[in-house]
Amino acid sequence: RTFSGSGAPPNPLPECHGDCDDDTQCEGDLQCFQRKGTEEVPGCVGDALAAPSTDYCARRPSLDTVWMKGDNGNPAANFPLGLCEGDCDTDAQCQPGLVCQFRSGNEEIPGC
Repeated sequence: RTFSGSGAPPNPLPECHGDCDDDTQCEGDLQCFQRKGTEEVPGCVGDALAAPSTDYCARRPSLDTVWMKGDNGNPAANFPLGLCEGDCDTDAQCQPGLVCQFRSGNEEIPGC
C-alpha cells in the first residue's frame, strides 16, 4: 500500500509509503529506497510504482541486494554508503574498506 492522500504523510513512514528523503523517516529497520523515474521498489506493488521519482520506505531483502541510497552525497544522512549501496562517485562516499564500483547499465557488481 502506498501513501497517496493529501496533507502530511505519517512520520515515520511505514513500508511502501513515501515520499522519504533518508532512512530516519522510515519505521524501524525500513530503509528509504531512492529511485529514479518509475524504478520498481523492492517488495512494493501497485500504486508504489505510479508516482515517478517518489522515494519509498522498503525492506531491504539482504545486505547483498543492490540498494539505491542516494546520489552525489545526498541525502547526507545516508552517506557514507555501505556494501552494495549506491550511488557513489568516489571511494570517499563509501564506508571504510569499501570502494566505489563504477559500472554502466546493469553490469554486475562483485559481491552483490
